[in-house]
Amino acid sequence: MSDSNGGGLFLYSQVAELQDVSISDSLAENYGGGLAGYVATGVLDRVTIADNTATFGWGGGVATYGSNTRLTLTETTITENTSDLYGPGVWTYGDVNCEGSATSDAGVFDNTSALYDDHQIYVYYSGDWSSDTCDDADSTGADAGIRTYYGGLSLEVGDDATFACDDTSCG
Repeated sequence: MSDSNGGGLFLYSQVAELQDVSISDSLAENYGGGLAGYVATGVLDRVTIADNTATFGWGGGVATYGSNTRLTLTETTITENTSDLYGPGVWTYGDVNCEGSATSDAGVFDNTSALYDDHQIYVYYSGDWSSDTCDDADSTGADAGIRTYYGGLSLEVGDDATFACDDTSCG
C-alpha cells in the first residue's frame, strides 16, 4: 500500500512510458489506487489497470493532477477499480488523452465509487479529457458518464459517443 498516492505507481515530475504491463491489486490512501501522476508526462500503451483502490480519495484506477500533467492512454483498459469518492476509473486535474480502436476492449468501464456511483471519469477544475474511441460510451445506467467540476472543462469524445452532457456531467 502506498502511504498516500499512486498505490501501484507514482510519477512525480517524471516522464514515463509503459507498454504491455498490468497495474493491479494496489491500494492508495488518497489519489490513484493504480497510478498517480503529479506534474508528470506518461504514455500507457496496451496497459491494464484493474482491481485497484483509492480508499479515502479519488481515482481508483488513475489520478492525474498538477500543472503540465499529461497522460496518454493507448489501447489501455481501466476496469474494476474502486474509490471512496470521485472518479473510480479516472480522476483528472491534468490532461488525459485516451486513444483506442473500435475493435479493442480498451476503455474505462466497470469501476465503482462508494459514494458517487454515477460516473467512470471525473474531470476536475481545469482538467481536460479527450477520447477517440475508448470513452465509456458502452456503459449504461450507474456505470455511464463523465462528471465534471468547476467550469474549466474541455471534453472531446469520438463519433461513437452515445451520452449527452449538461453543466456538470455527461451520461
